[in-house]
Parts: sequence; structure tokens; C-alpha cells
Amino acid sequence: MTSELDIDEARQRFCDLVAAEWVAINQAQPDVPKANRQVETADKLVDSLATQGQEAVQAMLLPLLDNESPQVRYAAAGHLLHHGAADRATDVLQALVDDPNSGVRGLAFALLRTWQRQNH
Repeated sequence: MTSELDIDEARQRFCDLVAAEWVAINQAQPDVPKANRQVETADKLVDSLATQGQEAVQAMLLPLLDNESPQVRYAAAGHLLHHGAADRATDVLQALVDDPNSGVRGLAFALLRTWQRQNH
């Protein structure tokens, strides 16, 4: 069983990876390979928790749906679509469609649209 400390550490690591991804991609000279590595590492973190059940993934990611960073909310919602919390995730994505950050706004719109087409 995953301890609360492990979940807290994983949550912080996820946030750090998301932040690093956005920094890498939003530089004057975007570092796409670095951004992709951050995404892959975050995906592996979620996948490793998923081996313990979707409850572990939800324990890590659900609190991040209220994170101050729209990038973190977007990334957490994207994973939660596939880990038993699609209703909460789609609510967050819908809210992000109106985010002032055009990058987040566009990604949230595209992910929400794809999800809705595949699941309705």
C-alpha cells in the first residue's frame, strides 16, 4: 500500500515535471526533447501508481485539480480521464477552456473535444 508520504512526494514530483515541461517548451528557443522527457517521466510516475490501483492515482492527482497552476490542473485532468475520475476531470478541462493562457486553453479544448467524441 502506498503511504501518504509517498503520495505527497509523487504529487510534488508530478508538479515539478509539469512545470519543467512548460518552461522547456516556452523558452525563446523551445527545447522540445526536454519537454517530451518531462511528459514521459510524468506519465511513468502515473503508470507506476496505477499498478497499485486507480485509487492511488486519484489520491495523487485529485488534489491537483485545485492547484493554482493551470498547467498542473490540465495535466492532472488529462490523466484522471483514464483513472476513474472523468467527471471531475472534464469539469476542470471545461473551466480551462476559458483560461487566460492560450496554450492551456487550446490544449484543454482539444483534449476535452477528443474525450467527448470518444466517450459519447
